[in-house]
Amino acid sequence: MGGRPKSRVVIQKLKHSGASGRVSSGDGGCVGNRKVTLFRLNGFISRKVGRARTGSDGRWRIRKRLKDGRYFAKVDSDGRCRYDTSRTETLR
Repeated sequence: MGGRPKSRVVIQKLKHSGASGRVSSGDGGCVGNRKVTLFRLNGFISRKVGRARTGSDGRWRIRKRLKDGRYFAKVDSDGRCRYDTSRTETLR
């Protein structure tokens, strides 16, 4: 596990109409076609809101009506590259 490339996922925009962001990695093979899931925190419970795949440049977008709250994104491990979770962002 220690030898697999690290990934980083960030939420760049969070609006009531959806969210978007980017996956980056020191290994270019770890950015394209990655599965990103957006979660909404409700207390200590996280609920899946939507899912997207990254483009070849690592960008992702989920178009969905979002309620006020705290959100974070997770990029899944794909067997070669590590998973990551973003910072929690607040939508008001």
